[in-house]
Amino acid sequence: MRTLFAYILFLIHVTVMSQIVQFDFNNYALKNITNNKSIYLFDDYRLNDSLIPYKSLLMDGHFDLYAIHSLSSETFSSKIENWYWPNEPHIELKKGFEKGRPKTTINIYPFISVNGQRKKIVTLKLKLNPSKNSSLPFKTTEEIINSVLSSGKWFKFKIPKSGVYEITYQQLKELNILSQPIAHTQLAIFSNTSEMLPFIIGSKRMEDLKEIPLQFRNLSSNTFNEFSSMIFYANADGNVKKDSSDNFIKKEINLYSDTNFIFLNIDATSNKVVNNENTLPEETTIYDCEHYFHHEIEQTNFIRSGRDWIGDPFTKNPIELSFPISPPLSNKDLKVKYRVCSRSSQLLDNKISVLLEKDTISVAKMNKVSSVYYNDYVKFSTKEVTLPQYEFNDDSVNLKLYYHQESNPLAWLDYLTVNYVERISTKHNKRTISLFTPTDLNTKIHVKSDLNNIDVWDISNLFNVSSIPTINDDSGFTFVSLIDTVKKFIIVENKNYPSPDFVSHVPNQNLHNSSPSNYIIITTPEFKLEAQRLIDLHTRRDQLSGQLFFVEEIFNEFSCGRPEASGIRNFIQLLYKKGNETADSLQYVLLMGEGSYDPKNRITNNTNPIPTFQSINSIKLTSSYVTDDFYGLLDQGEGEYLNGDLLDIAVGRLPVENENQAKLIIDKIYEYYDEYQFSELIKEKEQTLLSSKGSWRNDILFIADDEDFNEHMRQSNSLSQRVDSTIRNFNAKKIFLDAYPQEASSLGKISPIANEKLIQQLHNGALIANYTGHGGERGWTSERIFLLKDISDMKNRNKLPLFMTATCEFSRFDNPENVSAGERLLLQPEGGAIALFTTVRLVFSIPNFRLNETFYKVLDASIKDGKITIGDLFRKTKVENNGGVNDRNFTLLGDPAIKLAVPLYKVQLDSLVNSENNDSIKALSSPEIFGHIENLFGSTVNEFNGWIDITLFDKEKEITTLGDDQTAGPFTYASQEDILFKGKAFVENGRFKSQIYIPKDTRQNYGFARFSFYAVDSILGDASGNNESIVIGGTAKNASIDRNGPEINIHLDDSLFAFGDKVSSSPIFIADLFDSSGINIIPNDVGKDITLIIDERSDLNFLLNQYYQPSKSTYQKGEIIFPLEELDEGRHSLVFKVFDNQNNSSKAYTEFIIENNPQLALTNVLNYPNPFTTSTGFYFEHNQTNDVLDITIEIYTISGKLIKTISDSFDATSTRIGPVQWDGLDDFGSPIGRGVYVYKVRVINANGDKEEVIEKLVLLR
Repeated sequence: MRTLFAYILFLIHVTVMSQIVQFDFNNYALKNITNNKSIYLFDDYRLNDSLIPYKSLLMDGHFDLYAIHSLSSETFSSKIENWYWPNEPHIELKKGFEKGRPKTTINIYPFISVNGQRKKIVTLKLKLNPSKNSSLPFKTTEEIINSVLSSGKWFKFKIPKSGVYEITYQQLKELNILSQPIAHTQLAIFSNTSEMLPFIIGSKRMEDLKEIPLQFRNLSSNTFNEFSSMIFYANADGNVKKDSSDNFIKKEINLYSDTNFIFLNIDATSNKVVNNENTLPEETTIYDCEHYFHHEIEQTNFIRSGRDWIGDPFTKNPIELSFPISPPLSNKDLKVKYRVCSRSSQLLDNKISVLLEKDTISVAKMNKVSSVYYNDYVKFSTKEVTLPQYEFNDDSVNLKLYYHQESNPLAWLDYLTVNYVERISTKHNKRTISLFTPTDLNTKIHVKSDLNNIDVWDISNLFNVSSIPTINDDSGFTFVSLIDTVKKFIIVENKNYPSPDFVSHVPNQNLHNSSPSNYIIITTPEFKLEAQRLIDLHTRRDQLSGQLFFVEEIFNEFSCGRPEASGIRNFIQLLYKKGNETADSLQYVLLMGEGSYDPKNRITNNTNPIPTFQSINSIKLTSSYVTDDFYGLLDQGEGEYLNGDLLDIAVGRLPVENENQAKLIIDKIYEYYDEYQFSELIKEKEQTLLSSKGSWRNDILFIADDEDFNEHMRQSNSLSQRVDSTIRNFNAKKIFLDAYPQEASSLGKISPIANEKLIQQLHNGALIANYTGHGGERGWTSERIFLLKDISDMKNRNKLPLFMTATCEFSRFDNPENVSAGERLLLQPEGGAIALFTTVRLVFSIPNFRLNETFYKVLDASIKDGKITIGDLFRKTKVENNGGVNDRNFTLLGDPAIKLAVPLYKVQLDSLVNSENNDSIKALSSPEIFGHIENLFGSTVNEFNGWIDITLFDKEKEITTLGDDQTAGPFTYASQEDILFKGKAFVENGRFKSQIYIPKDTRQNYGFARFSFYAVDSILGDASGNNESIVIGGTAKNASIDRNGPEINIHLDDSLFAFGDKVSSSPIFIADLFDSSGINIIPNDVGKDITLIIDERSDLNFLLNQYYQPSKSTYQKGEIIFPLEELDEGRHSLVFKVFDNQNNSSKAYTEFIIENNPQLALTNVLNYPNPFTTSTGFYFEHNQTNDVLDITIEIYTISGKLIKTISDSFDATSTRIGPVQWDGLDDFGSPIGRGVYVYKVRVINANGDKEEVIEKLVLLR
């Protein structure tokens, strides 16, 4: 017992003991992070919004800072202006959660000032104590089990502004809502406040619609009839409150909507009405109250990013504002608060004056802006001025704002608010009274008014409106109310009130009662069919439970019909909480629909069905962002500034505008999963080309820009080395811009060879395409190696990469005025990308690199776990990197539930046998290799049967770039991309063997070759692997000599092709090859590539090495299948040339004819054999390839009697049809007699064109 007690004490001690955490700041260096700004950086730094570097650590658990344990620092020898210099380290601790697990982020800023001396921290140790409470308080608001919309008959109306509204029986009848009188208790109205939902999870918020009180007019025996109406109060003006910090009344505008909505139920069992309050005894009397005037117009977003929209440009200078105040009150303070901004590069007269009547009451001096494009677009100034005991000369307030730089009036008024005290009155149509200061006294409120038959409603609580008794006097009326909180009243007259705008009928819905799912799609009804297809795919292939939800229904229940991002997030969080620690835990959310930086449709042709989350910063390109991460931050305290918040689920977006785009992308996803809807029109060879399985899944393509002292190439090369050293199954392919010559053009330097190489490699396929360098919404690099035209020309639909783009705003999806390059990649019908982990705003090179490094670290771990969805890669990368604003500007365009096409099984090379009895290989040798397929646990998969691709790469070589960029010299990197051999073999019971042939032109120096394997079983899936243990070099002794070139058999479209035939306008070139030494496919083997030249034209000269597909049975045979682009009508020729592995060549020549959309014609109509005895076949040629042809063959006697009709339909994949067999029997199955017969061949194409040909046949019995 004593031992157990001691053990418990030990556990308690361990739990509460402090931790020492060490931060090392190594390799300080002054680095250029933008074109005009250099700052001191260090290893593993991050940048905050103000481009200040810090180091970050993410720890499991919650901790509090106890003390700085120790610190060592060094004095700076040079002047820097990184930021302000505190006397001790600036330390930030942010506690949060990741999927409910407590985490602490610690950020350290390492620059300090000691006794006026600037220093940099070298080592810092912190003493941390575990927090006492690290639990996750999920239940923060009222739990709603069922929405009020789940039953009843509902209708939605829009409220354009706050006030009293009226709905009459006649209006409901005209809207076909009512057809006859009903009991008034059946009518109920539900709504909610118009205050914007809080971003932070855990803040008090609406959970569903709530009932608001009604007052009925002209009921007859409690029946709502043709004379009846109902009035009610509804609000739509955002939130007005008095700030406790400065006692200023201010208005908070809803960022997402200027209107609100009510929901009318005509099938209620009871309703809430405006209650009548009792008369209270008065304890004090007031005659005046605080009031406010607020002017704010939202019409301009300077950088098309962020939440701020600015209005009132000083193009009209001065800006004049006026509002009534009556009766005027003297000797009361008047306070003015305003915010203005300007864009001027000069300080002279860069100021804005505010005049009240004729007196200048405030001057805002404006800072000048920088000419650097990524600095603040404008400079803001916020001013507040108080005029004590101000005396009004009139019953209105007249203000003018004057910008002093008249020659360059680039200035704007954001908002202006005036606080003042006025007599409580109904003059100037004022009907609301607000008392912002609670007194806890029964207060008699005197209203100066000439109105009669009025009522006063207490509307302080929208859901508990009450009517207060009034007493008339000589100057107006009074009423008494307990002012125990902020109070608001409205004066209700006996008059007709405006009606709300009818929106729609609302079918019953109950999202609050939704069950959890692993995967949800949020979209609009337009995309219902395609969204359901995607859910079906993931349910069937990935065993994910899935559901589809419409965004309008989410808005109805979670944001009172308003299109608020927080409404969607709150619904997602509901499902996240319900699924917590269950098999249906929420993992992936797909937003299917566009989003815009403009949530209120202020720009032309705006499309914003699924709103975006925008940053507070709206003037600085490097600090402003848009992110869908907001929808995936679902734990307590997350959701406002996002920095340090950790993603709990993966969120992706398909920015589709219409159903065709949605279908296109989802078709591509199906095909990525190797599920095709083959049309019978597709040629057999094309079906082979279409399969998404292939050795391209072993390749990762690294593309790098030049410039910036070779920084991009260094980073890209470092990433490729990480892949080579850790994720060894992949082949790193490199396209570094400076390795290719550049040439001058009217647009500056361009690199057409790099462009061609990139397009070719993308066409060949890659699992991941990773770009590092400069870019924008129209493409990559100033040398134009990848532009919109290149994207539109891509035809890689069966080999779609995941794009990782470490470049600026390549995929800015939230600008409806422009479709970015990244979006076009996703929407490209013939190929493009399967998804993009991509940038939507300006980003910085080194933080990009850190994120990219983390991505491959996560990929490596995910492959080992066997769980590799694109969404998981995205989420885990962001969590582990925790890189602040720069990370937020990376978004996932694509379906997060897609499994990255990484093969599940592994290929192992067991042995290599050659004639010299060693494990090395030499030129002209033909060793045999043996291997097997294994699972993640290293066991042979005996059930694996299929085929395997075998690729042999020559040893690694160094490449030195050309040094075209003047900021740096050449860059040297290692490459192992030279293919020596491509072969196929059968895999039987998990094992394979194959003979390979090493070409004569193999480099003679010794080094390690690289085998890359890719295998497919049609049932189990695919496998990949490599081996780098085999030495290659030298030439084999006693190698057999081959002096004959390859045997070539070429066709167009199909194997029936003959010289001079007509073919389709985009024919498929097919070449069957054989050579005893195998076919040479070494890339860049000067003069020995596989080539195809059409019409002797240089622009139709194709290198086909990559299209060679070896036979599964022997390395000596193979084929090339190459789809040609559409050619002109007329006669064409082609020359095909190929070398074998001993450098012997062969050529083949043919000619063919293309007729574009020709009139249907039949030629060479015949039957064979003719004469015949038992059966014959009918044949003919036509000119309607890729069309459906209805064929009828009628056989007549010489006298013209029809004895046999044969009908069939053919997909014309070739210009030849036949044989159509006939057994010599008539339509009744009886043999016909010996003799001569006439037959008619009739053909009708898809357009209804018809052609007939008559011939004779002879039957011999």
